[in-house]
Amino acid sequence: MSAAIKFLEQSLQERPAPDFAKLMGAQSWANLHPAIRRRFSNHKLRVRYLSDMHIHSNFIGTIFAILTAPFGCPFPWVKSGEYPAHVDVYPDTKTNGVVWRRTFHRKYSKKPIQIDSIKRLAANGRLIECVRCGVFGGIGMELALFEKGGTLCFASRGYFLRWGRVHIPIPI
Repeated sequence: MSAAIKFLEQSLQERPAPDFAKLMGAQSWANLHPAIRRRFSNHKLRVRYLSDMHIHSNFIGTIFAILTAPFGCPFPWVKSGEYPAHVDVYPDTKTNGVVWRRTFHRKYSKKPIQIDSIKRLAANGRLIECVRCGVFGGIGMELALFEKGGTLCFASRGYFLRWGRVHIPIPI
């Protein structure tokens, strides 16, 4: 079997909830604003954030969004622009993770676009974010956590596809 394909060894329910303080280190965690530490130390909270979502899309990005739709629709199919949005953050009891439901409204459509992802621990103990599975499985990314100016930041460490328990890194 190829080294690129890994089978997840531990069931999702057996994994603990992500511990952001542990994942980013004590010093970085201490540098966060106290309100941010409170919010991200308790994954059982339900929170709604209101804002505008700024989307920048080009032809290649639109094609990529269409091609990834069967993997949980991780990218919106919209023109570049600013859209009123809200993000609901709440616990996911199936994975011990945290759901981030992004909903944004388009001026030309009554139906909003909604994208769900779950931040949870992978079998190796690292933080990953996965969109809910589509027809052919799901797409996700491994995340790095860091502090910048007292805020919590997430950065991608690489993408992957998943079909059930099969995990395949995407070389980009």
